[in-house]
Amino acid sequence: MLITLYSTPFNDSNGSRMQMKIDIWAKSTFEKYEYYFLSRSPHCHKFGKQELHNTLSRSEGLTEELVRARRCVAFADAANLTSLGRKDLENYANLDELHNACNLDHTSVWTSDKGTKFLLNEPYTELEVEPGNLIQAGHCFIQVPEELSPYGGRWDPSPKISPWSKSYLICDSKHRMELAEIDAKLTSKAKTAPAWNDLFGLSYV
Repeated sequence: MLITLYSTPFNDSNGSRMQMKIDIWAKSTFEKYEYYFLSRSPHCHKFGKQELHNTLSRSEGLTEELVRARRCVAFADAANLTSLGRKDLENYANLDELHNACNLDHTSVWTSDKGTKFLLNEPYTELEVEPGNLIQAGHCFIQVPEELSPYGGRWDPSPKISPWSKSYLICDSKHRMELAEIDAKLTSKAKTAPAWNDLFGLSYV
């Protein structure tokens, strides 16, 4: 199905009022991805008409947030995971252990059809302070291909440049087989996905 997201109107570098949108082909309804959108793309909306008083002073526009939404959908669809966003973060098991084992930043919780919870961690730094910390703490992880990494960090349109941040999917070691299956799906999907900073589907309203 087609999901169209609209940016909050903004004033460009010339002071002109502009608005952008992105068309995203998705396997599920908006609700499957909504909680991630709310925390990472707060200026993206399902409705196109926005009031004038909502206009932002954003000379660079909102390309970053809209393209991030596209990557989020691609990640969720390929992995078959549903976003729980940050609302369930306090209920994620052994979160304190993870804090001690790795660098946590831009975290969100996701769940599979089996009910398994995964932590998506998207730091600008290296994942582990010391390699092997997560395994010792009873967790396993994969690195999400950059074409499907939802967050991406600071926007950079330069061709062939990598995102500023990396995305890691973490879970309890007892779910390592399920994580391996997700890894295979993501790796396969990344081969045909647009570059992380591709403008596919993006246009002005």
